[in-house]
Amino acid sequence: MRIFPIIACTCCLLLAACNGSSPEGTLDPVPPSERQTPVHSDKIEIPLGSPVSRVLDALGPADSTETWEGGREVWRYSRKKADYVYASKSGGGQTLVIGKYVREPQPESPGQPLLLTIVFDPAKKVVDFNFSLMGF
Repeated sequence: MRIFPIIACTCCLLLAACNGSSPEGTLDPVPPSERQTPVHSDKIEIPLGSPVSRVLDALGPADSTETWEGGREVWRYSRKKADYVYASKSGGGQTLVIGKYVREPQPESPGQPLLLTIVFDPAKKVVDFNFSLMGF
């Protein structure tokens, strides 16, 4: 009967040692080159009137740009992914809302292909946008 407490204590110590103290476990971290492209943001909001700098910070550089007569610029994003996109009309102004945007998608990246066009006025402020998610 004296051996039972010794075995019980040994088992508890072994279980505690197997559990480890790290919440990540004992696996080596995934090297950066093998990680999936991270989602840039859970939700991006770009209201009409936003400056170019806000668009660049949120979405990165456009895949293509074009300058129209009168100084308007058109930026097109066609190689990105997102989970959802919509136009919100709250507060009297219109806002572009993009959810779980992936700036540099890989084939296995989450989301659906996003086609987005943003138009800037000569003062480099957002005056219009058009978008589509290409679901399969």
